[in-house]
Amino acid sequence: MTYPAHAFHNKYPNDRVSGTLEVTDQGLVFTCAVEIVTIPLENISLSLGGASKRLVLISHPALPDYTFYSSDRSLLKNHLLTYRHDVRSQVSEIRKRRILNWGVTLGALCLLFFVIISPFFFMDTLARVIAAQLPVSIEAQIGEKGFAQYSFKQKIMESDEGKAALESFTSALAAHIPTDRYSYQFYVVSDPNINAFALPGGYVVINSGLIQAADSAEEVLGVLAHEITHVSEQHGIRHLISSAGIFLAIQTALGDMSGMVAVLADAAPMLINQQYSRDFENEADEKGYRLLKAANIDPHGMIIFFEKLIEEEKKILAKLGNEQAIKLITNTLLFLSTHPATGERIEHLNNLIAQQSQVEYRDLSSEFKQLKRTVLEFVVE
Repeated sequence: MTYPAHAFHNKYPNDRVSGTLEVTDQGLVFTCAVEIVTIPLENISLSLGGASKRLVLISHPALPDYTFYSSDRSLLKNHLLTYRHDVRSQVSEIRKRRILNWGVTLGALCLLFFVIISPFFFMDTLARVIAAQLPVSIEAQIGEKGFAQYSFKQKIMESDEGKAALESFTSALAAHIPTDRYSYQFYVVSDPNINAFALPGGYVVINSGLIQAADSAEEVLGVLAHEITHVSEQHGIRHLISSAGIFLAIQTALGDMSGMVAVLADAAPMLINQQYSRDFENEADEKGYRLLKAANIDPHGMIIFFEKLIEEEKKILAKLGNEQAIKLITNTLLFLSTHPATGERIEHLNNLIAQQSQVEYRDLSSEFKQLKRTVLEFVVE
């Protein structure tokens, strides 16, 4: 067989010439336009060289001024070469080096994947780790900044009677929050949208529209348990960290928090009415249920409220055109758009409740009536 080849020698034009290599019993025969050179097989030296080690380099001590090479590595498999023990050992060594080079390359690619690419797939875990490292004071500052910007143009219920009614109503739930990491502060704003949201550090905002739309204390407290869980599990902070960028996240994980803190502070307003992932919503449902159970508050209220919102959405869609309906739903059922109450989530909550034994739940109807009355007075002021 013949193989494309080249040879280097200072007697050739430009020191190089193209030709072919033929493997014979006597040796490798290089043929070009200038001459024919036979390279003995005994004491022949074979190696790989060039870019990516893709060339077979050939030299011989009897031809010290020559260097031959071929880009066809199948030359190394020629039986007239491999039957010789000395040549076969060189070919074997070349193959070992190629395998080693491939192993090094594969290792480098794996390292590249782990350092740069894999964090994209494990961003949720990375965000959880970073969030856990944040001092509570930082979370409180972010929540305070977000609440200050939000409340600047909002009417907040600040009367002594209103604060007392809100505190009496929420205390039954707040007393059973499983961690004292945050100091929770509850506020009612005059807003007809059916919504509530929570900010890092424990700021929980309840729209008057939500309280007015509810028919029981358990419905409102179910929503609040859900929002409290968003705070305790740092969902808002973790969402912002995930959005901040992988390299900033890695920098923070390595101990430099300055960049991340600056980003979180600037992004505080984004935490209001944000949409959480399905995993975050499911976690808020499940741990919110546990909080209600610990406070001996009927968790059916959370389901009743979700079902009520879904039915209200269906009624609006049935009455109005699509464009009008979407706009109206967005404006009046904001909780449903930011915390979509899917049938799957409702079914999961029902399954959780079905597993618990019958208990005598707390009766908070009087506290709820008092809150609802003060909220109505606050709205019509």
